Amino acid sequence: MHERTVRLLQESKARVERGWTQVVMARDAAGGLVAAWSEHAVCWCALGALRAGSLDSSVAEMFLSRALPAEAMRENVAAWQDEPGRQKEEVVALFDRAIEIAVAECAP
Repeated sequence: MHERTVRLLQESKARVERGWTQVVMARDAAGGLVAAWSEHAVCWCALGALRAGSLDSSVAEMFLSRALPAEAMRENVAAWQDEPGRQKEEVVALFDRAIEIAVAECAP
């Protein structure tokens, strides 16, 4: 199960690397709101990137939550990633940490 979750996290990270947004799950090329799984989506928030890959992303979301920096532990992923001044690179790094945690838990 974690192998599928790791794959979802990796695919979601790639989506965020292609295009990232805040406040909404996903946007189209004109900046309009679209469903995360829409073929017109070109940028995603962290959770939108997960949902674009699977509507059942709760386990992957849990790994993202566990990867939040210590100072953000009272926040949820959406609140953390929507903070003014947050950078795409920070969100990509969050995915990297979540992937590391999930891989470590998959190891025999």
